[in-house]
Amino acid sequence: MTWFQKAGADAWAEYFRLVAGSVACVGLISALIGLNASFAWELGREAAQFQILFTMGVMAIDMMRPGFVMMGLYFGGRGHLATGGLALSIALALSPVSVRSTTSILSASFLLGAEINSDAETRAQTREALRVQHQNLLQRAARDEAAWRQECARGGCGPVASELEAQFQLTVADAQEVLDRIVSLTEVEEGNSELLARMVTTFESLGLFGAGRQILLPLFLAISLELGALFGPALLLRRRAC
Repeated sequence: MTWFQKAGADAWAEYFRLVAGSVACVGLISALIGLNASFAWELGREAAQFQILFTMGVMAIDMMRPGFVMMGLYFGGRGHLATGGLALSIALALSPVSVRSTTSILSASFLLGAEINSDAETRAQTREALRVQHQNLLQRAARDEAAWRQECARGGCGPVASELEAQFQLTVADAQEVLDRIVSLTEVEEGNSELLARMVTTFESLGLFGAGRQILLPLFLAISLELGALFGPALLLRRRAC
C-alpha cells in the first residue's frame, strides 16, 4: 500500500469514526432531552401554559449545556481560562437538576415494574385460591344437580325438587361469578408490560435494584447519560479540531 493509499484509508476511517460518534452524541442528547422533558411535562400538569413553558425551558437548558462544555474546552485550550472555566461552571451547575429529573423518571419506571411484579404475585395467589373455590363450587353444583334429579325421579318435581333446583342454579351462578373473576385477573395481568417486569426481576437478582437500592440503578443511568451528553460532543469537536 502506497503512502497516498494509506492516507486515504486513514481519512475514510476518521470520517466514519466522526459520523458514528456524531450519531451517538445526537442520540444521547436526544434521550436526555426527552427524559427531562417528560419530567417537566408531568410537573406542569396543573396549568397547560405552565406545562408547555416549563417543558420548553428544560429542553432549552439541555440543549445549551453541551454547548457550554464545548465553549469551555475550546476557550480553555486557547489560553482563555477565565472564559472557559465560566462556561464549564455554568454547564456543571445546571447538571444536578438534569440528573435529578432523569433519575426521577427512570426510578418511576423501575418502581412501576416492581409494582407490577408485586401485583402479579398477589394476583397469582388470589387466582389460585379462586380456582380452588371454583372447583369446590363445581363439585357442589354436581351434588346439588344429582340431588335435584334424584328427587324428581323419586317423587316427582314437587316443592322439594324445586328447592333443590333453586339451590343448584344458585351454586352454578356462584361458580360462574368466581370464573369471571379468574378471567378478569388474567386479562389484567396480560395488559401489563412483561418486559419491564422481567427487567426489574433481573436487576433485583443482580443486586442493582430493590431492598433499599431503588435509587442506585436509575442514578447510575442518569449520570451516564449526563456525562455522555455533556462531554461527548465536546470531545468529538475537540478531536476534529486537532
